[in-house]
Amino acid sequence: MKKSLQFLLTLCFAAFVLASCGQEELAIDDSKEVSETVTSASKAVENGGLDLMLIQDESVIFPQSQGVYDFHENELTIVKQYLPMADLEDSSASASDVTLYEGQIESDFQRHFSHSEVQLSNDPYQIYEITYQDASYTVEGKHLTIKADGRTFEFTLDLDNQQAYDQNGVSYDIQVDQ
Repeated sequence: MKKSLQFLLTLCFAAFVLASCGQEELAIDDSKEVSETVTSASKAVENGGLDLMLIQDESVIFPQSQGVYDFHENELTIVKQYLPMADLEDSSASASDVTLYEGQIESDFQRHFSHSEVQLSNDPYQIYEITYQDASYTVEGKHLTIKADGRTFEFTLDLDNQQAYDQNGVSYDIQVDQ
């Protein structure tokens, strides 16, 4: 009898535990209009209050194979990789185009990485990365401005397609964490 009483108490305890672990019904709060949510998120983006990431989508006219701008908690990390000059020289590009591309890469590199100890390299697999502290960004109309360490990076926005275009015409997909 003692064993059956223990078994019954154990069974009741197990049932109680399982019942308390049941799924909780979640209700969707539809009292807030979608437009209100979007508007409040837009205001946060304008004030630089959200994490923001720009990931390169396409680079038709500028010799860059990878590009990322990652804004997270007032810190901006930029990662870039340029097309190797050997690829340009071996292509059907004219000598003046190669010289133009070299100048564009040098200018872009200086604008982004001149405060770092990294030097522009001929290594075709070189990836450049720098992190700036105390960064901020603002969105005004169709313009995104990121400021960090006395530098300003300007982008033109295409909000319909969630794209940003830098000064070199490189397009980036926009990702915003809320």
